[in-house]
Amino acid sequence: MKKREKERSHIAVLVVIPHQSAYTPRYFRRRLLISKDAFRKYHELTYDKDADRIITIKGRIVFKAWLSRIYCDVERYNYNELREKSHRPALNRHAYDGTELIKYDPVLQRKGIRYIFDYNNRFSKIVQKLIRKGKKIILINCHTYTTTYASHKHQPPYPDVCLGYETDYRFVTPQAIKEIEDYLVSLGLNVGHNHPYYGVSVPNEIYLNTFYDNNIRAIMLEINRNVNLLNYDFNPVIDILKRTF
Repeated sequence: MKKREKERSHIAVLVVIPHQSAYTPRYFRRRLLISKDAFRKYHELTYDKDADRIITIKGRIVFKAWLSRIYCDVERYNYNELREKSHRPALNRHAYDGTELIKYDPVLQRKGIRYIFDYNNRFSKIVQKLIRKGKKIILINCHTYTTTYASHKHQPPYPDVCLGYETDYRFVTPQAIKEIEDYLVSLGLNVGHNHPYYGVSVPNEIYLNTFYDNNIRAIMLEINRNVNLLNYDFNPVIDILKRTF
């Protein structure tokens, strides 16, 4: 095996898709305070349609959340006084515009908490297993978004592609971000940086620098749903990140 091929064999591409699932548990749907049609409309605006079509490179590992975002958002964070990123239980009692979906129910809240911890434990185990196998990891958070949903909390302009990354560049180099932006612009796409959405989701032990974070390159690709994914190839982003190891 040639040296370059051997190096590439030690790199795993992990595609993380937290918001594409269309499945909302029946026990949640039974408690809805709005009509089924209204609920479907909210779901359509908030889920990440076709997010699994962004990175399609052969051999990638795909990790998806299995329940819908409108039920429970596994990527909702808060920051404590130490600036450590941690997960907050995020069972959604209200839609993005404040419409009440369900009444508070401690049983449902516990189910939501268990789901969030289950999701994050699985996510963490995948990453740890790859690193223990000697793999370096390119982690791509894949999202799509609607301007209707984004406009609830964020101001325009709404780019074709939002690049999300930590501003201290702990998981990606400034040069790689520049190369990725240049590539996307060459496709005719306009690019935002951490707008309308910020950062990249990695397991907490990676974020807190307790588990081999030097083996990780991670960014978020958030694609405006007005963009036809079939017309663009986002896979070269992987090659750009590979060169940074």
